[in-house]
Amino acid sequence: MQISRRDFMKWAAGSAVALGLTSLDLIKVEEVLAASTSPPVIWLQGSMCTGCSISLLNATQPTTIDDVLLNQISVKYHPNLATAVGDLAVTSIIDTSTNYNGEFILCIEGGIPTSTNGNYCVIADKKEKIGLCSMRLMN
Repeated sequence: MQISRRDFMKWAAGSAVALGLTSLDLIKVEEVLAASTSPPVIWLQGSMCTGCSISLLNATQPTTIDDVLLNQISVKYHPNLATAVGDLAVTSIIDTSTNYNGEFILCIEGGIPTSTNGNYCVIADKKEKIGLCSMRLMN
């Protein structure tokens, strides 16, 4: 689904009102979305309990997670933080790895089971390669 910047800002404004956010909060969202200087991050999860993600989200020192997410990095894909699902999510991973080839940060949380050719830890069943790993995690 394609959405124009104007429509997105209308949606964000409506959501801000519903959540009780101020216009300053909305301006901050707009600034973050307009910035392209933050390093892109793809976060993949292997066999895990999401403990690393929870620890990251609970961070308070030296900075809070909202500062990290809004000012330090640009999370292009994270299974727990993403709003995209299915093909849209997979496309986001592929597009990020292609558009930022050699420039994105790849985080892999948890173990990567390699038994039976990695069939127990499949992110998506695609043939495309992304960055240094394939969509089907294999050894």
